[in-house]
Amino acid sequence: MNKLLNLLTLSVLSLCSIVCAQTESAKRQNENYLVYDAVIRRMFAGDKVTFDTQSKIKEVIIRQETTTDYAIAEKKEDWPEVKRRLPTLSDETIADFEANHKLSTALKRSFDLSLKYSLFSKHDFDIIFDAGSNIDRMADNWAKFYQKFPDSGGYVQLSNVGLNKSRDQALVFVVHWCGVVCGTGHYIVLNKKDQVWNVEQIGMIWIS
Repeated sequence: MNKLLNLLTLSVLSLCSIVCAQTESAKRQNENYLVYDAVIRRMFAGDKVTFDTQSKIKEVIIRQETTTDYAIAEKKEDWPEVKRRLPTLSDETIADFEANHKLSTALKRSFDLSLKYSLFSKHDFDIIFDAGSNIDRMADNWAKFYQKFPDSGGYVQLSNVGLNKSRDQALVFVVHWCGVVCGTGHYIVLNKKDQVWNVEQIGMIWIS
């Protein structure tokens, strides 16, 4: 009888652990999209690309797969340099960013934006852009892109989100490409106040 009771107790505890983990994952996903929404609303405020070209747009094109690239270094970010540009960025947020950054995630249509948006899948990206193309071919590829998305001003790729332990600071890496030699990379720091995420600091790390 005691054996059976112990087995039942372990089963219940195991089930509770699974449910709790799923609930926590769902909460985290929801938080991530709230962060993304705040970033995109700020970066494309007034229906234009505010952070580089200033182009007017009618649609935001978002790469469906999150980027695993760093902004400054290829394999290990230069966080002291990033923090020099973004002084409020905490080590807790960086640690969580690193923990979530290495695995690319497929984004869903869970954004809440006033602008029309489309998710740009890897399949569709590969049809337009050939990784082995020379600069002349890349110009043709970009012409194809703008035929498909004429009012986009290019596309953005987002990283997974880093959060501090109290979940009131977030970090996102945003890449924007708009042509062969037209692009920028930004780290964005956000803070949460009264349950609302707001962009606190924008750090341009590179420009093409």
